[in-house]
Amino acid sequence: MDEAVPCTVVWVDARAATIVHWGVEPGLERVVSDVPVHHRSTGHVRHEGGLLHGGGGAPQTAGEPRRLEHVRRYLDQVAARIPAEGDVEILGSGTMRYRLAVTLRHLDEHHGRQRELRTEPARRLTEAQLVARARALNGDRPARGYRR
Repeated sequence: MDEAVPCTVVWVDARAATIVHWGVEPGLERVVSDVPVHHRSTGHVRHEGGLLHGGGGAPQTAGEPRRLEHVRRYLDQVAARIPAEGDVEILGSGTMRYRLAVTLRHLDEHHGRQRELRTEPARRLTEAQLVARARALNGDRPARGYRR
C-alpha cells in the first residue's frame, strides 16, 4: 500500500462533535458543547398597546442573546483539534457543519493552507461508522475481510 494520506472526518451538531483522524496517527476525539439549546416558541406574546416599537422598555429577545458567542467559541475549540494537514469531511444534520466549514476556511486562508473541505448532511453516525468512513476516505481496506 502507498503512504497513508491523513484525513479527518467530523460529525458535528450544537451538542457535540466527534472527530476521527486517519493517517499517520489514527485517533478519535469528542468535544462536548456548552451552546445553550434553542428556546421553543412560547406561543402568542402580548405586548402593551401604548408602547411604540423601538421606544423605551427592555428589548425583547428570543432568550438567546449570547448563543452565537457560545457557538463561535465551540466551533473554535473543534477547529483547533482538526489537524492542519489532510482533507476534511464535515458531516451533520444541522447548520453547524456549514459554520465549521467557514471557520476552517478562514483559518486555512489565514495560515496559507490549501486542502479539500467537504460538507454533507448526515444523520447521527456511530463512532465505528465514522472510523469506517475515514478509513474509506483514506483508501484503506476495512479491518475485516469482505468479499468483493
